Amino acid sequence: MNFFTSADIRRIENEIMETFAVSESVLMENAGSAAAEIIMNRFPSGEILVLTGPGKNGGDGYVAARHLASRGRRVEILSAIPAGNLKGISEENFRRAVQCGFPVSFSPDWSDEKIAGKIRHADILVDSLLGIGSKGLLRGEIARLCLHLKDTENVIALDIPTGIDPDSGHADIHCAGAALTITMICPKTGIATGEGKKLAGEIIVAGVGFPVPINAIPRIRSFSAACGKPFLPQFPYDIHKGMRGGAMVIGGCTTYRGAPLLSLRGFLRAGGGPVVLFSDEISCASCSTFLPEAILENNLFSKSDGEVVSTLSSWSERIGTIVLGPGIGRSERAGKICSLVFSAWKGNIIIDGDGLFWLSKCAEKHHRGNILLTPHEGEAARLLGVLPEAVRKDRLASARRIAEEWGPVLLKGAETLCDDGRETYLVAEGNRALAVPGSGDVLAGVIAAFLSAGTPLLESAALGAYVHGKSAQSLASSNGCDGILAREIADEIPHILKEMRDPLL
Repeated sequence: MNFFTSADIRRIENEIMETFAVSESVLMENAGSAAAEIIMNRFPSGEILVLTGPGKNGGDGYVAARHLASRGRRVEILSAIPAGNLKGISEENFRRAVQCGFPVSFSPDWSDEKIAGKIRHADILVDSLLGIGSKGLLRGEIARLCLHLKDTENVIALDIPTGIDPDSGHADIHCAGAALTITMICPKTGIATGEGKKLAGEIIVAGVGFPVPINAIPRIRSFSAACGKPFLPQFPYDIHKGMRGGAMVIGGCTTYRGAPLLSLRGFLRAGGGPVVLFSDEISCASCSTFLPEAILENNLFSKSDGEVVSTLSSWSERIGTIVLGPGIGRSERAGKICSLVFSAWKGNIIIDGDGLFWLSKCAEKHHRGNILLTPHEGEAARLLGVLPEAVRKDRLASARRIAEEWGPVLLKGAETLCDDGRETYLVAEGNRALAVPGSGDVLAGVIAAFLSAGTPLLESAALGAYVHGKSAQSLASSNGCDGILAREIADEIPHILKEMRDPLL
């Protein structure tokens, strides 16, 4: 499922009207008819109360009500505004509803008790109060009706639940949400992630009788198994280990010695080739037992600047990607090492963990197309100089801003966003099993495996997030979501890759 902004939808509507020489009234008629058909199929019986607002979303509600009544359903309409305040095609469809003999009432004339009773009596509630033209706080009768809809389980929203910002997904405090959202033409970005997704419930697309223009570019593309298959690395039958692509993980310290080891494990479990740990003596000693397949470069913190650069140079022809930051810590020397890597290494870099902390401290932004940032919301907030709540409120805009200011980004969360400043992938796979220590370190290594094997950077990020999430889902299906270890997520990855490569799937 792909998602479009409200501005995108308006452009699509205008192009359809121009290309096919149809009016906006025709599009509203087709959208309302399609919504009614979905409601009939999903809920073949029961009394319906349609709550309508002042704009085109209200017009969709009047059309849907008319078509439902023509199919024999008992329908009532409760308008949030007086009839005299309706305009344009919404007013036209209100008049048609009246002409058809529907009971149309106006909520300003009703007490709270009467509204509550009517809502309790209805089997199905259709929210057509506000659509994609709505911005700002809910007020007046709209807010009042939304409060009455709260805690009901039978709400169907037309286009988008009232109170959700159609672009950011931020929800007004009065937003009641819906069990089902019937979205017109295309899904909106506001119901792709975060609060908007949770409050939208199930999403079904209602067409308007005309195809979406082929040149319509979605703001968000959902990343599925079908999207990921073409980007899985392809290897010849006579492959040797070097052809899988190599990587180096730079990180680990006395306190966080396990973090880089989990990145190494993720890299190898995702099919990576030679992998080097460049760390301190303690982490390297641990690695020799935990993961003897890795190559060890010792004395990360005791080497001089020149020796660090020389070590990087010595591996430059055998590795394609550096994972920088897992467990590296926040000592002054760790910051200096990160700065050296930013400047000296011209190949791919995946910056994770404390690498992101040190990146935020740089005097200049190392914006390159081959650097991927992998922050959670707190780390993203530090990069943007805002509070984490601001990132959470609008994850989509935050990811785009990081991509534009710093470079390609994978913003972790319940719905992972991968953005390079031009295109955005949404990865919805995963569950709370991923919310464990070391999970992000594994993810960085998985992405490095795909990137080192030649998969493009943005697709490596999305593919890594997809495989990582599916691994957690697979483990949870047999073990539940709690008590899973990060290394177990890594160890499940070969199973997920096998499934993805199956030609029958």
